[in-house]
Amino acid sequence: MFQHSSANSAEGNLIYAPKTTCYSRVLTADGYLNVHIKDIPNKYRRYAKDLGNTLINTRWRWILLTLTLGNGLAWLAFAFGWMCLAMYSGDNGKTDGQPDVCIVGTRHFTGYLLLSIETLTTIGFGEIYPADCLHSWWILALEAMAGVAIEGALVTAVYVKMSRPIKRVNGLLSKKGVVCMRDGRFCLVFRIYDQTGRYWTKSKIKAFMISGKNKRRSSSSPTTCSRSEEVFRMQKLQLEPCELLAGPVDIVHVITSRSPLWTLAASDFLLEGFEIVLTVNGDSATTGQPSEAKKSYTSRDIQWGCRFVPCVEFDENAGSYVVDFNRFNSTRMYATPLCSPAQLRHLISEIDRNDTYGRSSSAGTSFDK
Repeated sequence: MFQHSSANSAEGNLIYAPKTTCYSRVLTADGYLNVHIKDIPNKYRRYAKDLGNTLINTRWRWILLTLTLGNGLAWLAFAFGWMCLAMYSGDNGKTDGQPDVCIVGTRHFTGYLLLSIETLTTIGFGEIYPADCLHSWWILALEAMAGVAIEGALVTAVYVKMSRPIKRVNGLLSKKGVVCMRDGRFCLVFRIYDQTGRYWTKSKIKAFMISGKNKRRSSSSPTTCSRSEEVFRMQKLQLEPCELLAGPVDIVHVITSRSPLWTLAASDFLLEGFEIVLTVNGDSATTGQPSEAKKSYTSRDIQWGCRFVPCVEFDENAGSYVVDFNRFNSTRMYATPLCSPAQLRHLISEIDRNDTYGRSSSAGTSFDK
């Protein structure tokens, strides 16, 4: 679905993807990959060969369904096995007191099903149990091993799915980004607050800008964009160091001449279709478990000429800092030029050159006089 070109190519790092709507995220707002792969050769065979990853990546409803079906089919299969053993041994015409009875306490399928459930779940035997019969001990051993295999595999899949590094980003990253002036420079700012401590150790934050344009349109109508191919350019944004995530922290990208945002003005954020993806990696300070989170921002999720409202205050009575999470996503207007950083630098250069030329002309006239 995605094809990455060489990093040394003239076009940069390109991604080719078919476009099915007029505009769609490459990643969803929660950071899940918005890609559908179709026409995979031998798809179901590949899923069966890699059953572990298939279970881990599937949804919880399918894991619970697999757990139910796996146990149910095993109970029924071994119940039929117990019933066949009873028929083979001739238990239907015997009483429980006879010495050659293989299964004691039942002569019906429901009793064999109860015996199968008790054996597979290892909860012990009640009034229904296998007697001293050679074939019954073979079925008992096979069912015990099958129970360990089924429960062990599914419990492992559930544990790995719960503890895998990919986490949801609810409350971790701000809902919006802002562009404002900081120390005379344009800056793209996001906000992060790790309340659970999952990313406090070895914290790494990266940002990427994904921009694209239509390369080929299969529809004859110029207003239809149901089937077109779009070329995406992925570029990394350089972020200022951000190591300590104990409280709300601003993630800052200074827009320099090397930034892909250098030539974009305020109107371009409304007209241009680009996307910024943030990835957060780190280890839990409590358990040491690694975690990873992603979040996607479109160009319209970024507010031009705003700053985040401070949300940390010092409480003198408590003697500690207090975080007001209600203001975590709040912004306020801030005086910011509407032109692009490149245009602003060019304008300042023109003004400085005119001032320098004016001073030189004035000084020369005074000297001639």
